[in-house]
Amino acid sequence: MSNVNIDLSNLDFDALEASVRKAAAPTKTPAEILAEQNAARLEEVAGAADVAGSFVTGTLQDEVDALLEGVRTGIYSADDALGRLSQIEAFGRSDYTGGNQDDNQDTNTDTDAVDENAWAKLKSYLSDYGLSNLEGMLTDLMAKGITDSTAVLFELRNTPEFKKRFAANEARRAAGLPMLTPASYVEMENTYREVLRRGGMLEYFNSQDVFEKLLAGDVSPAELYDRMTNAYNVVAEADAGTKAQMSELYKVEGKDLAAYFLDPKTSVSVLKRRAEAAKIAAAGKEQGGMQLTATGAEDLAARGYTATQAATAFGGLTQQAGLYQEMTGEQAFTEQERLGAAFGYDPLASQKLEQRKQRRLAEFRGGGQFARTTGATSGTIETGLGTAQ
Repeated sequence: MSNVNIDLSNLDFDALEASVRKAAAPTKTPAEILAEQNAARLEEVAGAADVAGSFVTGTLQDEVDALLEGVRTGIYSADDALGRLSQIEAFGRSDYTGGNQDDNQDTNTDTDAVDENAWAKLKSYLSDYGLSNLEGMLTDLMAKGITDSTAVLFELRNTPEFKKRFAANEARRAAGLPMLTPASYVEMENTYREVLRRGGMLEYFNSQDVFEKLLAGDVSPAELYDRMTNAYNVVAEADAGTKAQMSELYKVEGKDLAAYFLDPKTSVSVLKRRAEAAKIAAAGKEQGGMQLTATGAEDLAARGYTATQAATAFGGLTQQAGLYQEMTGEQAFTEQERLGAAFGYDPLASQKLEQRKQRRLAEFRGGGQFARTTGATSGTIETGLGTAQ
């Protein structure tokens, strides 16, 4: 994973953006959509409910009422409700004309037999949504007259398996983001998968956990692309010094770099700044012998300095290293002051450094404490400003 060449030049980001907007925009729930479709046939269902209800009492009457309300609210499709009402009516008429069945007993006649063709279609439908583990519930639902695919998903929505499969929706709801329909949810997963595939990273991140984090964080495909190309690659393709600084500053090892830059908990702008900060910190270590803190390195990155500019500035700092070594009676420079003076953006720090230089020169000329023979070579003097002959 140290070098990943990403080429998404052929990716249609206009289409991706349209997909993102469609998926992330506030959407109607499956129940709301079904209720709208049912509205035109509500009178038909109400009439069938009146007829069926005239022949039954007890639990079957309760089911008639529930079917009618379910059509109004989008729990059942009109066709599913009419089919079940027809079964209840037939059972009620049989009992009314002298049948031996109790009106509180549900029917297990041939009319309740599962349509194998419809069952196979619904089984395939659940598989498409990654819900094959709920196939065992289809028989019970279809026995109740629920064969509409949308209604089936609505019935399954409160199962642990359904909630786990679409877990990012709960995180989105808690964050005030619109929840995605199962279709939009799966569409976004497929789009993420395509971006990762084209970026050569799918083999590392083709997992439900990764997609769940991206969906929960409302990461668009375009942002995912940005994370890979403009943040991750800055470090993944950098020299050993930059990678070492990512470890030093942010405790991120090479094998964890990609996951770090794909994590939606950290914004792309922050990731870019940290990637540049690692490069600047590497320059500080190599050219200036100075280990920056994350705050110091990020501040330089935020000010727009490049690693090349930083290398030049740190080279100058090295030449003045003696000035930054505190002698008796002198106040230490903070990291920010040292950087501000070296890069020239802090006039007060630059003035403080110049004043120290002038004081030491004055002491040196007067033979004061800042001038001493080092003993390295005859006549070599250490001034605190550098060495002089």
